[in-house]
Amino acid sequence: MSFISTLAQHYEEGGWAMHMISLFLLISWSVIIERAIYLFKSSKKTDAIVERLQKCIQAGDIPAALRVCTANDAPVTR
Repeated sequence: MSFISTLAQHYEEGGWAMHMISLFLLISWSVIIERAIYLFKSSKKTDAIVERLQKCIQAGDIPAALRVCTANDAPVTR
């Protein structure tokens, strides 16, 4: 028996519970991939935003720093 046929046999023996486990596995991987893409895209903006925030804070313009934070949806501004 090959590995794939053995795996398929065990899957069938698992019954309906294996279908639920497979469904949750698929959902979990979808969430993990979506979050990884979101965090990767938002991390590109971080350096420019932090630089703008530092300039505003060093100039003593706290309201401008708050506007920078509210205008950007990056995780660093939350």
